[in-house]
Amino acid sequence: MATEKGRGYLYPNSKATPENKQPHLTGELVSPVDKGEIIKLAAWTNKSKRGDEYLSVQGKETDPKFDKKEDSTPF
Repeated sequence: MATEKGRGYLYPNSKATPENKQPHLTGELVSPVDKGEIIKLAAWTNKSKRGDEYLSVQGKETDPKFDKKEDSTPF
């Protein structure tokens, strides 16, 4: 996991298929501002009308209440 503010990673999503529309890449980014909160990332590879490849990226802030790493419940 990234720990420096403004840094993160993306890994290939092995569960992604053309049929299920899951992101091709997933990962996290540490926010470069404030408290360095974790932002979950999802990215899809696409092609423009001209045929140029690009990544479409979506970010979502995590809620510490639901972070499994912080949760002490056994299930």
